[in-house]
Amino acid sequence: MKKLLFYSLLVVSALTSCSKNDDPAPSANVEGKWNLATANLTVKSLFGDNDEIIDYKDDNVYIELKSNNKFSTNLVLTDSIDDLLVKGKTYESDYELTSDAMTLHVYSELYDDYLPVKLKIQSSNETEMVLVFTKAELAELMKAYDKLDESDENTQMLALITSINAVFTFTR
Repeated sequence: MKKLLFYSLLVVSALTSCSKNDDPAPSANVEGKWNLATANLTVKSLFGDNDEIIDYKDDNVYIELKSNNKFSTNLVLTDSIDDLLVKGKTYESDYELTSDAMTLHVYSELYDDYLPVKLKIQSSNETEMVLVFTKAELAELMKAYDKLDESDENTQMLALITSINAVFTFTR
């Protein structure tokens, strides 16, 4: 019995000690030009709930992800939670990619600076990429805003929002 227990522990130890890449590449290639088709925005706050679908198909809003962790886009951040992304002037910036998320350094008109916007990759294939932005990602973004304006007002306002779920659908 002791031998069986010893061998069981040895096998479990061997299986759990195998190294694994923490950030494997996404299953689908995300490089290329993506047009923002729709944004489904659901916000629940202490002031009420808002659920809307924003159609971007005719706005020619795009993001082009390049192989050198650079991207070009005409998406800019606004200071309104109800209209987080709008079309602006084309610019180039950096992005970071993991197996399940993408962090874009997006231009903010309000601060005239670039802020890290983390988006979860819900799905991605050759013709469609779906990115999700939740309260967790908003909290990270609010911390970046707080650093720029040297306050904690943005993070404090986050307490008024009970949940946010923004689903951005891009097509090639």
